[in-house]
Amino acid sequence: MNEKDANQPNYHRDAHDEMEKAWEIIEAVSEGTLELRRGAAKWLPLEPAEDQRDFAIRLRRAIFFNAFERTLHALVGMVFRKDPELAADNPPRLFELWENIDNAGTHGTVFARQAFELACKYGHSLIYVDMPPALPEGATLADERAANRRPYWVIYEADQIVNWRVETINGQTVLSLIVLEEETLEADGIYGEEEVCRYRVLRPGSWELYREIKNEQTGRTEYILESSGQTSLPYIPVAPIYARKTGILTSKPPLLDLALINIAHYQKYSDYSTYLHIASRPILWFRGRDISKGVEAIGPYTFFDVDTHNGSVAFAETSGAALGAAKLDIEHLEKQMAVMGLSLLAGSKVTPQTATESLLDHAKEESDLASAARSLQDALELALQYTAAYEGIESGRIALGSTMADLPLSPEEMRVWIDSADKVFSKSTIYEVFKQAGKLPESFNAEAEQIAIERDAASIGDQILTAFDQGR
Repeated sequence: MNEKDANQPNYHRDAHDEMEKAWEIIEAVSEGTLELRRGAAKWLPLEPAEDQRDFAIRLRRAIFFNAFERTLHALVGMVFRKDPELAADNPPRLFELWENIDNAGTHGTVFARQAFELACKYGHSLIYVDMPPALPEGATLADERAANRRPYWVIYEADQIVNWRVETINGQTVLSLIVLEEETLEADGIYGEEEVCRYRVLRPGSWELYREIKNEQTGRTEYILESSGQTSLPYIPVAPIYARKTGILTSKPPLLDLALINIAHYQKYSDYSTYLHIASRPILWFRGRDISKGVEAIGPYTFFDVDTHNGSVAFAETSGAALGAAKLDIEHLEKQMAVMGLSLLAGSKVTPQTATESLLDHAKEESDLASAARSLQDALELALQYTAAYEGIESGRIALGSTMADLPLSPEEMRVWIDSADKVFSKSTIYEVFKQAGKLPESFNAEAEQIAIERDAASIGDQILTAFDQGR
């Protein structure tokens, strides 16, 4: 638990604690049905005077349709429809490291996708470029290669970035402090494991690692400096990825509204399921029955004696009139969830005046997802710069395999592109767009296509002249 002691490494910045409220919702929705059931009345409200046994039954029946997780994976998949690629001008060493970017066997593309998904989920994530301590003085490059001393990347989720401080130096805003929370499992006894919490404190040119322990004598939580050291970089080598940035290391989960509606859908579907359960089970009732006799088991071979004048036996059941309205309400929520998922692609301009204007807006990539993709590219290139700086080599560029313009084109979009030929865009640009969208055959060659067009046009012209000479 955070004690808010500004002199302890576990100090949480207020901005972090404020963002935690949204992360709690995101985490529960992302985990799905079982996590929401564990939260019980927190996510599925307990009705006034509802018996705990009845609530437990209703809770076990509650099913969560995880539109949030489906949308998250779909949006990330759009950006990673094609793998990111290092530019050809990168040094060979960076290509070598890209194959195992975290020094744990993870390819750079897989690492980038994981980091981007976390950013889209929580609002931002962080890539930290770490480097093992230097070897003893006199060690050669061959010694470092033999010891596998090399820079490697680490992903941190937004909630792990608990504190930070910025300064303005020569008009530039830079990080002067960042604290990262780490939780690991360590051996406990012969077979057991225990969770250990640490805080990594980073400053320009240095780092410290504190271990959280509980003092058995005082019962208080203490923070012991486990290790520390210097780095060869005069800055903190972290690269944030933002999905919806609100400030330095602050953000808002872009799918938060979708998550909230997804929870409302979970609650209302539970209500609907309960109503349906009640409506489909009529209750047997009597009037004028001899109450001195017990009620027999109901079946085709049983009967009940009732008073001959005022007695009656029947089933009481609801009309089910409200079920239709409840179902329509659920369907409305489902449509809202679908629209909110697509809104990340739509951007801020809702109603362009013309189809060409719509296309231009699309090409400018003015959507939340496109902005997040650009942030990813910036972060990857910054992390590559840090990696190259540790290695003492030049850094190059990286290109995402897909951008918003690379997404599959609809027939309407293709028509607008074609109508724009030689008016807004050149044929070569349109060819490139169609190629990136997978609308051209692999054997397509723009120069050969142009020759074929000119040949066909000449052939058609010859046919027209021949027909004219023949008087047709």
